[in-house]
Amino acid sequence: MGFQDVCIKRDALTIILKLRAANEDRSYISSLIKEIKERGCRFRRLSFKHIPREANKAAHAMAKDG
Repeated sequence: MGFQDVCIKRDALTIILKLRAANEDRSYISSLIKEIKERGCRFRRLSFKHIPREANKAAHAMAKDG
C-alpha cells in the first residue's frame, strides 16, 4: 500500500517545465531531472504543478527557516 497518484507542487517554474518536458534535459541539473522522471514510473500517475511563491507562503517560510 503506497501512493499511486502523486502531484508535486513547486514554486520553481523552470524546474516544473523541465520535469514536464518530453525531450531530454541538457542543463547542469539534467541528472536530477532524469532521476525524478525515472522514479516517477513507480506511480500510476505523477504530475507537476507550478505554485507561485506568493500562494505558497507557509511552505516557503518553513523552507527558509528550516
